[in-house]
Amino acid sequence: PGTDGVAGTSGDMGQPGFEGTPGRNGLQGSPGIRGNPGKSQCSLQTGQGKQWCCGSVPTSSIQAASSYDFYVTVDTSHCLFTGQPMYFASIHGNSNHWAVWTTADTEDPNGTPDTINKKSLRIWLRTNYATNLNEIAAVHWEIKWCGVGTVDVPAPSYALCCGKSSSSNWNNYGENGVTSVSFKGCGFTGTDGPYVFTSLSDTSGGISARVSGVNSIYGASNDGFTVYLMMLPGYSAIGAGGYNQRNFQLNWCAFQPRANEGSAGYPCTAPRLLAGAGGQNVQSDDGNMCCDKTKYSGWQDSGDGKTIYRNIDVSRCGFSVVTTVLVDLRGDWSTADKAGGTAAFSWVDSKTIRYTVWTNGQYRYYDAVKYHWRAQWCLMGQ
Repeated sequence: PGTDGVAGTSGDMGQPGFEGTPGRNGLQGSPGIRGNPGKSQCSLQTGQGKQWCCGSVPTSSIQAASSYDFYVTVDTSHCLFTGQPMYFASIHGNSNHWAVWTTADTEDPNGTPDTINKKSLRIWLRTNYATNLNEIAAVHWEIKWCGVGTVDVPAPSYALCCGKSSSSNWNNYGENGVTSVSFKGCGFTGTDGPYVFTSLSDTSGGISARVSGVNSIYGASNDGFTVYLMMLPGYSAIGAGGYNQRNFQLNWCAFQPRANEGSAGYPCTAPRLLAGAGGQNVQSDDGNMCCDKTKYSGWQDSGDGKTIYRNIDVSRCGFSVVTTVLVDLRGDWSTADKAGGTAAFSWVDSKTIRYTVWTNGQYRYYDAVKYHWRAQWCLMGQ
């Protein structure tokens, strides 16, 4: 045979063949490097989805009803609450405000029964001594407040830190008592001191309701504050020794405004909880909040002619550890604002707190029902 001829030109490409079955998956690769935490829209919410909004009222807004009775009407409309919020308040200043015993009483300035206004708040400042607006201005009384409620818009952002003081750190101030509370463990760095709110607990069945000064804050800074206590009218002084013996313990929460963006947890979306008894160690940066109000029924006579009380079931919060309890009183116009000791409580058992209110005999347990007195409370814990 002869040699092969020259190859001809390539023909047209044929039709694609049928697709074969898929091959087996390859081995999984090793994990990549973990990314940085994402950013969150900062918002402190309770377990019921309620959010916080805070503000302050300067000395110039305080008005006088008498030389012993003063009040402020607080505009809370910027919070845009959609329902009835719960408010907590404290009075800051340089001097004499430890004699104010009604800061923890809240009411509707419009006088609507069994209502807390979503746009405004009335706080009475009733004192144990005669004074006037000039003297009050000279010592710079200022009302700090925070409300917690439902909103339809993003709420302001706060770094929230809570804890308890030592129950054995009271010192004598004359025949009364004083303690300084450190919260350096909160790590606050803002230029303005935080909003500080307090309640007082005891282990003697409600004796802490017999004092004034619980909500009177002195020297609030990024590191802590000071509180002075005196007995309410009709009670003998027990001094620092009596406070320590009965385990008087300040429960406190501090709010500091902050940027509205950050990582989940403290200080963006959850409170920091400090170890109890004045410790600065961090118990958690992912604390939980549980807030509610009681019914106006359930008040009972304490049997001393000066106080009434009710029990509050807090078991629904489901906390195994409670770091802080805040409590105060709401009620109808010109009734609840005459009660003292309204930021005090004692534990009955792990699920129940006893809330005692001093009325000096002016209001009995059936009056509290008639005038829609409700305890408002917030627990911080895990």
